Amino acid sequence: MFSKKQTILVFLAFLTIKINAQEIIYDATLNYKVSVNSDNDKNISKMFEGASYKIYLKGLLSKTELKTSLGSETSIYDGKENRGAILKEYSNQKLMINMDQDSWNKKNKSSHQLQFNEVKDKIEIINGISCKKAIALDTKGSTIVVYFNPALILFNSAYNNCFSSIKGIPIRYEQQLTNGTKYIYSLVNIDYEIISSNKFELPKSGYRIINYEEANKIEN
Repeated sequence: MFSKKQTILVFLAFLTIKINAQEIIYDATLNYKVSVNSDNDKNISKMFEGASYKIYLKGLLSKTELKTSLGSETSIYDGKENRGAILKEYSNQKLMINMDQDSWNKKNKSSHQLQFNEVKDKIEIINGISCKKAIALDTKGSTIVVYFNPALILFNSAYNNCFSSIKGIPIRYEQQLTNGTKYIYSLVNIDYEIISSNKFELPKSGYRIINYEEANKIEN
């Protein structure tokens, strides 16, 4: 039998475990809405009306889909095999950029270098969720602010290279460009339904296939 003092200590220990416990998510779909605020370019705000961003996660498999009125851009990556592709569909043109680990790292080099500084003792309430706030500055001078829930941890931290160092799920994140344009991603919901592995398979036809170096030449 516990004494009254021992019972209180056991209860406090249990309470501490519950408070500090973090849930690790292996399989989930994160659904974000996307908006853009720009005083200098009203057209870009219209382009992103109704835009969405989805993140599919299954173990080390990840897939992100950005859809706007202009088209879509999808990134698929297998963290175990270290390979994937970026699919771009704009103006009826479909392009697949094959990526190995080296090209993936090159593409995301600037994101890997982001250093987030957490705002200590500052809790923000976003859509009723308690969030911590962290801020980073990228190489182009843009400010990135992320509000994240530390109680939920994603097993696959490489799903988004900007947030690989963030210990929690981003509930909202903002990118403020030097020209005043702000991109805002807000989490709408998390779907825990099991995702089929087929979701992460690359299309076998219908795309013009190029490598990362070729894609760089086109973009530059």
